[in-house]
Amino acid sequence: MHERVKEFEPHLALFVPDNDPLLFYKKLSAFSIKHLNAGGKLFVEINEALGEAVSNLLRSAGFVNIELKKDMQGKDRMIMASV
Repeated sequence: MHERVKEFEPHLALFVPDNDPLLFYKKLSAFSIKHLNAGGKLFVEINEALGEAVSNLLRSAGFVNIELKKDMQGKDRMIMASV
């Protein structure tokens, strides 16, 4: 991770306590699938290395129309998924 990221982002926003990089995505997807209305959308920012893993997690949680978006440098950066 770049130093400029670690310097300006809170530690809790960057690192998970139990070394499960999908921990927050699991919690967020479980909450969202229950609380979003039909057709609702979930948008999440991701680590560039986790695009496929987060997409698969959302798919298995019941989300559809999952789109992995790239940033200006061409790196996987965001996922949009629908209920």
